[in-house]
Amino acid sequence: MLKYCAAAAALGIGWFVVLLIPAVTREWLLADVFQNLGCLVVASIIVALAARKSISSADTFGEHLLRATVIPYLGGLVYISLSVGLIWLQTVLYGGLANLHDTLSLYVMGLSAAAVSFFVVIPYGLLCQYAMSSVSNTDRA
Repeated sequence: MLKYCAAAAALGIGWFVVLLIPAVTREWLLADVFQNLGCLVVASIIVALAARKSISSADTFGEHLLRATVIPYLGGLVYISLSVGLIWLQTVLYGGLANLHDTLSLYVMGLSAAAVSFFVVIPYGLLCQYAMSSVSNTDRA
């Protein structure tokens, strides 16, 4: 299990690097590098653990491609949720009120940015799918 989580964390760092390619995601990620990198790593681990059975059960190229297309966007939802949670936490700690409109806007903007970045998301998602499938099959817990 530790090897699987370590691989997911390493691929989370890779997501940060890959998402620096499109301008729309680069601007988002560079706004707060350490927070965004941390959220990507944690989201990668959460999604890898939640989807482990699905990831390891893929046999054909089509099954791998399907997971490489869907799982990264689910990871995007987890990443945005973690990011929003940190924003809300900072807002509340400093005595402010969190804004639901801004929160929902982050989900729309984040998923739109990820959709526009499909040309890097799907290929890297396929690499991640194969890597995590391989690690999952060798690291049974």
